[in-house]
Amino acid sequence: MDSATQAMLGAAVAVAVAGKQANRKTLLTGAAAGIFPDLDVLVLLAMPGDVLPFILHRGLLTHSLLMAPVFALLAVWLLVRNQTLWGINRKLWLQIFLWCFATHVLLDLCTSYGTPLFQPLSHERYALSALFIIDPFYTLPLLAAFVMAVVRTPAMRSIRRINAAALLISSFYLLTIVSVKFYAHHLFAAALEQQNTQAYALKTQNASLGVALWRATAMTKSGYMEAYYSLLHPERPIEFQGALANPQRPRLIKLAQKNPLLQRLIDFSEGFYRFELDEQRIIFTDLRFGAFDYRPFRFHVADVDGGQIILRDPKRIAAPSFYRVFTRLRHKL
Repeated sequence: MDSATQAMLGAAVAVAVAGKQANRKTLLTGAAAGIFPDLDVLVLLAMPGDVLPFILHRGLLTHSLLMAPVFALLAVWLLVRNQTLWGINRKLWLQIFLWCFATHVLLDLCTSYGTPLFQPLSHERYALSALFIIDPFYTLPLLAAFVMAVVRTPAMRSIRRINAAALLISSFYLLTIVSVKFYAHHLFAAALEQQNTQAYALKTQNASLGVALWRATAMTKSGYMEAYYSLLHPERPIEFQGALANPQRPRLIKLAQKNPLLQRLIDFSEGFYRFELDEQRIIFTDLRFGAFDYRPFRFHVADVDGGQIILRDPKRIAAPSFYRVFTRLRHKL
């Protein structure tokens, strides 16, 4: 999720864990702790090329549930020099940091990017693909509670009540949207069967800012197919429409063994990718993100010269305006 949402969640979690000992400094510290795992981007900015910053985000131990206690202990050691800080003892600070870090990871799990929950024991990424990367319906209750606590400065007892209500609303929304995701996935799978289409992989994910619109990507032997489902118009039939696989795909997969960066892109995509020919360029696209012609993660990976495929270091291609695709998504609602 975006850093603003993670900060609001961290602030709310810190107040909830601190309970009667919470104060406004707890709120602000929780907000900072909420965005700590995303500081891995500072390391990624220093990495060369376009591939490593893309595939290693959330992959530098900061997004691991197993590492959350380690980072919590480190935070307490660095910040709480005495037995207490702002009226809260070290043991309670440890719980606050632990929950702030862990809830950040669990919220990211609900998006499509993939989160390595069990690093360093396993580098496998998990994704529920239920939340869009920015979801104001989840964020606004937490933001409202934070602003009221900072700007209006009510009594701490009132802050705790408002904070508890905001957490309850956002958590209920999150539970609802995850449930709807699995319901939509069931509908997409049934639609594939009705079309007599065999897919070796099917991924369902949120396609808009909210719970209303869902997108499915099905990978078949002949290419990939996409379909949409709207809660606002459940009577509409779900129709999968597809594109044929690039005839050079088998050759490119074999050539990728000679290019570690291209191979890492393929592995990171979990099989949901395509190769396309754009003039004399071969473009790799991760199909898990975006929709229609808006694909934010596209890489120029090879050139075609006289029928020969010449691999090159992958170079990320700027994505088109999201406004254009959002207009098309709006018609799907």
